Amino acid sequence: MLADAFRAENYRFWKNRLTVLWTIAFVPVVGVIFGAIGNLALRANTPRVMAEADLPPQVAGLLAGGPLDLGASMVGAAAGLAGPPLLLFALIGAATVYAGDYHW
Repeated sequence: MLADAFRAENYRFWKNRLTVLWTIAFVPVVGVIFGAIGNLALRANTPRVMAEADLPPQVAGLLAGGPLDLGASMVGAAAGLAGPPLLLFALIGAATVYAGDYHW
């Protein structure tokens, strides 16, 4: 019975294309776009940024090249996900799911 409930919710989720857009596709795509823009802006201004004396070690390591600590980067990225923009889109996704319940 519980498996049938999960299957029904899964079917309904995938039939509601607006929910899929806001909860799965939009936030990661926008995150990649903004990350790429930020990285390009940082790389374009490398000489000016490196001239600053109080440069954070993360930025200095990024601009210097060399090995990247993937574990620390992933933990830092996961910690940064608790921001207001992500919470806003998660709430939009939840509201869309509840609105879909009343729609059916």
